[in-house]
Amino acid sequence: MTTDRHVPGQAARLRSKNPAQAWYIVINGHQLRQLRRDHGLTRAELAGKAGISVSTLARLERVPHASCRTRTFARLAITLGEDPRATTLGPAG
Repeated sequence: MTTDRHVPGQAARLRSKNPAQAWYIVINGHQLRQLRRDHGLTRAELAGKAGISVSTLARLERVPHASCRTRTFARLAITLGEDPRATTLGPAG
C-alpha cells in the first residue's frame, strides 16, 4: 500500500509499504530551535505548552533532519503560531 499524503513545507514519507511510516515526517530541527528562541521560550516552556517531553524537543532540535511524529509536529507548530500545513519547519536543504 502506498501513501500519497503531502503537506506543504514538510518532507513526509510519501511512498511506503508500511502505512505506519506515514505518521512520521522529517523536520528542520535547527529551524525549530530558532523559532523557539524567536518566541523567547526555553525548551521546558515550549515542551510544556506543546504537551511533549523536554527530551523529545531536545532530540528534535539537535539535528537538521529530525524524524518527528506528525502529532508532535502539529503540537509544536500550533504552539509556535505556525500553520502545520504550511510551516517553514521543513527539512534543511
